[in-house]
Amino acid sequence: MFIWVSQFLRKDIEKHPEKKDLRVRRWLMYLTVFVAGLLIIGDLVALIRNFLEGDLTTRFILKVITILFIATSAFWYYLAELQEKRYPRKAFKWTVMAIVAAVIVYGFVLAGSPQNQRLVRLDDQKVSHLQMIQDRLIYYWQQKGGLPTSLSELEDPISGFTAPTDPQTGQQYEYQRTGAKNFQLCASFNLFNSIGDRTSIVRPDYPYAHGNWFHGAGRACFDRAIDESLYPVKPIK
Repeated sequence: MFIWVSQFLRKDIEKHPEKKDLRVRRWLMYLTVFVAGLLIIGDLVALIRNFLEGDLTTRFILKVITILFIATSAFWYYLAELQEKRYPRKAFKWTVMAIVAAVIVYGFVLAGSPQNQRLVRLDDQKVSHLQMIQDRLIYYWQQKGGLPTSLSELEDPISGFTAPTDPQTGQQYEYQRTGAKNFQLCASFNLFNSIGDRTSIVRPDYPYAHGNWFHGAGRACFDRAIDESLYPVKPIK
């Protein structure tokens, strides 16, 4: 967009040379240079601060580089225009376009196709649903001292809770009570996530990451065991 607008304005100036010295044009160019300069300074300050705090991550560094590239390109271009410096405009334009195109292509290679991203989102939604059902099962256990025989028993017309269903098939997730304090949840996934031990003790400080929701492509089951010392049954008053 930056390249297209700049080229459009350049052609307009070549057709109408009298516009070159318009006050509003020069004022806007000075404003652009000023704002771009502030962005460059702020970007570098953020980089130094995170470096001193030991909080540099690959994601943060890539953001810094992206902002620095955009701000520096605009700063250099409009500063050269204000100073009326001669430089290889075509080389500048094609260099910027080549860098942007390369980054976009690389981004698609890393992220995958839109269809792949849709499958990733669906799998994430399924994990979120299973987490929600797991929470409700724990709540049920604490209130009644046992686990339900089916997910339909979790329905609560007052709170409006209904066990979520698979967003792809519309079918209910698989649930099985495997013991007095044990249960199993199953779902069919589109893509491979990670391989790990799918058996874990349910903890109250579980951070809702995908740490104990590892799955491959296809049907995956997750065994859960409720620790009664962590989730005591509430006494009946």
